[in-house]
Amino acid sequence: MSRWFSMESIRKLHPAHMLAFQRYVCVELKEKYGIRIDGACSFHSKNTEILFDRKQFDKAAKSLIKKIVKNPELVEEEHKNLLKFARKYKKVSQKILKTNLKKISDKKLADLAAEYIKSYALSHSNGGHVLQLTEWENELYTKFIQSVLKKKIERYDLNESLAEAFSLVSTPEKLSNMQKQEKEIFNLYLELLSKPNLFNLFRKKSEKEIEKQLSNFPVFSKKLNKHYNKWLWLPFMYEGPAWNKAYFIEILSSMAKQYLTKEEIKLRKGEPKSLIKKKKNFMKKLPLAEKEKLYFKILSDSVYLKAYRKDAMYFSCFVSEKLFREIGRRLHLSLTQARFFLPEELKPALLYKNFSEKELNSRIDFVIVKWINKKEEILSGKKARAFFNKVFKSIKIKKTNKLFGSTAVPGFVKGRVKVVNHPNEIFKMNQGDVMVSHSTNPNLVPAMKKAGAIITDIGGITCHAAIVSRELNIPCVIGTKVATKILKDSEKVEVDATKGVIKRLKK
Repeated sequence: MSRWFSMESIRKLHPAHMLAFQRYVCVELKEKYGIRIDGACSFHSKNTEILFDRKQFDKAAKSLIKKIVKNPELVEEEHKNLLKFARKYKKVSQKILKTNLKKISDKKLADLAAEYIKSYALSHSNGGHVLQLTEWENELYTKFIQSVLKKKIERYDLNESLAEAFSLVSTPEKLSNMQKQEKEIFNLYLELLSKPNLFNLFRKKSEKEIEKQLSNFPVFSKKLNKHYNKWLWLPFMYEGPAWNKAYFIEILSSMAKQYLTKEEIKLRKGEPKSLIKKKKNFMKKLPLAEKEKLYFKILSDSVYLKAYRKDAMYFSCFVSEKLFREIGRRLHLSLTQARFFLPEELKPALLYKNFSEKELNSRIDFVIVKWINKKEEILSGKKARAFFNKVFKSIKIKKTNKLFGSTAVPGFVKGRVKVVNHPNEIFKMNQGDVMVSHSTNPNLVPAMKKAGAIITDIGGITCHAAIVSRELNIPCVIGTKVATKILKDSEKVEVDATKGVIKRLKK
């Protein structure tokens, strides 16, 4: 058996929210395109490793890029499916949110769980992955677009560098949910400015005191509650936590204490759409054939839709906690135990109490679901560990003073390293620090906003770090593979994000 690699390591992701993607890659790709990729999901120590056979994965990526270049309409169709099924997934989640689960029968709960799992599976196996599979690890579509761009820049003597041009053409033309939320809370800040008493409350009082006195401003309090209820799920990911109301009060309080000038307000108002406008202006002077236009369109669409599907998933995971908690209550299991059912096991468990608590506990310790030539097998406990140790070997890291990655956002920065992988490490970040992370997620956005530059181990142009750094216009280098293993807190580095190079500097 050839060596396998971990494509991604994700915290607090459970079998119910992972298997659809792996089944798509390891089963459906073979059926649709004749491409074989053996893979596995390992769940252990609150970490999920997405594992694939290295040779098969690289071979598949090369095969898929040829198909996309020859027939980009293939991805266009996948994107339409992604949007359709992600919307349906969110609709089913909203149905769960509105349902009093304690009052429905076991059968209705089982049917609702099955509907939820099916909608999740469709949203994660019907769109977007073909292009993304060429991006993970190999970045083949990025390289293809860059080769097209390079020829255009040289031929038409354009002023933009390749890194700047690529950052622009990959920019989505629609706002992400995170951008929409920030735009809306900024509008709440502008309302504060128009009400001196309310503004002084947020500027001079503590967050606890603000929350106590908000009842004196019922109209604004209602608007803030509406904003909170609309967006609290944004950072939830797979197991929470969600934002609390105090988070939004703290944001508004911080903005009030900064007391933005008229020029800064004008700049902030235009921020969400300024990059989109810049992209449109660049595209006007970039002569493209019809097929080239489609290549560029599916690139920016894939960036937007990756974030869209992730947001649909985070909202649904936020809602599904209610679902799995009720399943656990009826079966006398904890929330964690309920989350370790495989999707197809939920109905027999609820209707016939057909499940093994011992097996669930064994899975919490260590479980692997693997696919070898489309055949699925579940391993738990010692068997899971034995398989994991057999196929997966950690990469030995060599010490170096220079690291290389891919440009997500160009720029040049010097600063102090802060390794931030989890929300409880955000406190380390000071304004202008270089944030280094295995991969970023919505919980780390407060740290990202302080960063002078961002560096990640993994990710392609559709990864969270690339999307958010582009929105914030922060220099970003992705896909270094080893940055978190080599760079240490407080050491000084030079980040040339335009070239994708990080240099360690002497103290």
